Amino acid sequence: MERTDLVSIITKEVEVPVRVKKKIPKIPLGVFEINLKEGITIDVPVRIAEVLVEKGLAEIDPEHLFTFSEINKIRWREEKTAELQPLDENFYVKARYTLKKLNEELIKKQELDPKLLKLHRMMRGLLVDIVKRRIYKIVNMALADPHPSRSLMKLMTKEERYFYVRICDILQTWENTLIKYVEGG
Repeated sequence: MERTDLVSIITKEVEVPVRVKKKIPKIPLGVFEINLKEGITIDVPVRIAEVLVEKGLAEIDPEHLFTFSEINKIRWREEKTAELQPLDENFYVKARYTLKKLNEELIKKQELDPKLLKLHRMMRGLLVDIVKRRIYKIVNMALADPHPSRSLMKLMTKEERYFYVRICDILQTWENTLIKYVEGG
């Protein structure tokens, strides 16, 4: 299984806000069916949101996406502190849709918009910086103590918790293997 598939599986139940573009009758939601009126915004799991967007029935609500300023503040906090900063549980999903929205705006333009292209590049760069810095911090936490900490996991997103637990598991296994080997076992 590819890593991007793994992240998709982890995030498929994360809820995102969608704005309904056309009335949607009879959506099965567990044992209930709901009707969605045009113009309303509702949080739905990513797996449902993607279908609604693909069919042109809804769009990810742009008012709930990140601004450049918000992303820049998050990056600044991560870089200025040694501790992992708390992040919204939906950070990576929201970041993905923010970049996707910018991509769509670039594609819609008849001519290349230098300002929009620069914004996209800068936003992508900030997000990559955040990802790398948080990975660095998470790996260091696991190296310091390869036993997952619930208090530390409260600062992480769902994707990061999975990564952290896996890293801790690998470190514990490796440590135990080497100790047994050294002891002659």
